[in-house]
Amino acid sequence: LQDAVAEVAENEPVFLGTLYAQKTETGFQLVDTTPSIQFYLKETSLPNVFVAERKGQTGLLFLRDDIWIFEFYQGADRIQEELQIKF
Repeated sequence: LQDAVAEVAENEPVFLGTLYAQKTETGFQLVDTTPSIQFYLKETSLPNVFVAERKGQTGLLFLRDDIWIFEFYQGADRIQEELQIKF
């Protein structure tokens, strides 16, 4: 039972609260209110699309229907997390 609970907890998205964008040479870094850097974003040639890195995870950050989505692979699974970002 503990393994099942741990597995569910690992797959649940972690709510980071609102993240705040700070400009860098190659894009942005996203910080929380502590302020701790949660993401590094690199600009692409497409508007509102970034290459995003978070603690060993690399994926895409993009704007869809006014919602920021971080999409990445965890093993063979494609995961999408909604983020609240203020640029």
